[in-house]
Amino acid sequence: MLWVCVVLGLVTVALPLFGGEPKPPEPPPAVAPPKGELAASADIKDTGHIAGAPYGPNEAHWKGPDQVVPRIGYGGTPVISIARMLQHEFQDEFDIVVPEVEETTSTNPGSLGLRNVTAEEIFAAMNQLFNAQGLPLRWILVNNGNRPTAVLRQVESPAGVRPAEKKAEPKQQVVYVGNFVSSKWPIGRIAETLSEIVTADGPNEGSGRFVVKLHQPTDILVLSGTAAQLEFAGQTLKALLQQAAQDARAAKGPEDEIPSVRVTGAVENPGDFVLQGVGKMTLVEAINKAGGFTKFANQDVIQLTRGGQKRTFKWQDLVATKDPAKMIWLQPGDVVTVLEAPVMF
Repeated sequence: MLWVCVVLGLVTVALPLFGGEPKPPEPPPAVAPPKGELAASADIKDTGHIAGAPYGPNEAHWKGPDQVVPRIGYGGTPVISIARMLQHEFQDEFDIVVPEVEETTSTNPGSLGLRNVTAEEIFAAMNQLFNAQGLPLRWILVNNGNRPTAVLRQVESPAGVRPAEKKAEPKQQVVYVGNFVSSKWPIGRIAETLSEIVTADGPNEGSGRFVVKLHQPTDILVLSGTAAQLEFAGQTLKALLQQAAQDARAAKGPEDEIPSVRVTGAVENPGDFVLQGVGKMTLVEAINKAGGFTKFANQDVIQLTRGGQKRTFKWQDLVATKDPAKMIWLQPGDVVTVLEAPVMF
């Protein structure tokens, strides 16, 4: 037994001298990620290669599929949707990593029509579109272990290239101004003044152009422009109509006074409205003639001033009243005021 132990000891000592030390265990093989996975993020050590750029001398080529697609095209499609369609077209032979940013779901890189191209060439063509439109996106091609992967990354826009501005959608609005047309303020003057103010001082969104068209027989103005321009035009028109009404009152003598009621406050078209006589117009009708409430109106506080005395009504109660004997009928000189709702901070 002693001799066996000595021999074993000598063998143990001799192994290092003759290079016989056991090798450390091999690391486990890298596990490829699931095929075709569209990830939000990934731990990829390869810095990658910008699709379409020439490869450097020490830069690893992308191990993407060699499949050639005879024809492929996209138009009006978000970037993230194109990525999914490419994976399907190339049978999930590569993975795609897309960050969770707005540009990937809303950006349309324009139109793309290619023939006889590989996946790498398609990504390169998309990068050319990104660059032409000044979009801060680039496809980066990396080798993630055994899986070729295309990573969409945000980059700084090229110097001197501005991202394409989104054009504001044109909208239209129809406004009736017949209650304020007079010899001093004909409809043509109202339309011209409104156009001058909005064009000179109103919001200018990209190439949005504000246009006023008038329909003489019906005293109607048709406004065309962006949403911001139309909102500014509405505020301007309200001020113009108030001025026109004030000028009309100043031009009349006592004998020329026409029985009327005044609607002011949070209504679309405040002003004076002709009253044919007592029992001819209700409080509800007067507010409707003034264009209804603005979005800031407090419909629970509608004031009626008559002979220096004020009464307050709620719109819901007014419209629910069907009995003419219980309706609120206006008289000449009445003033209807719709208060604005309090603003909460």
